Amino acid sequence: MTYKKWRWAANGLALACIIPAFLGANSQQPWTQPATYVAIVLFAGAVVVHALKFRCPHCRRHLPVRSPYDMASCPFCGKELE
Repeated sequence: MTYKKWRWAANGLALACIIPAFLGANSQQPWTQPATYVAIVLFAGAVVVHALKFRCPHCRRHLPVRSPYDMASCPFCGKELE
């Protein structure tokens, strides 16, 4: 997959944790709700995907978070991003 698809996957996982987090936070005892743990796992998955897959395919450096959808080339090595 390209870096843009991995970025969308990470953002999708992060957004998917909003509903379970809201459900868990609105209960009397949030740490006893399975939705709280689902939200934590989804968010951790988003962090892992971003940390491992959102890199330049040539120099393997982490791409900056600023405007990642508009980048056509790596700001570090200058090569084209796929």
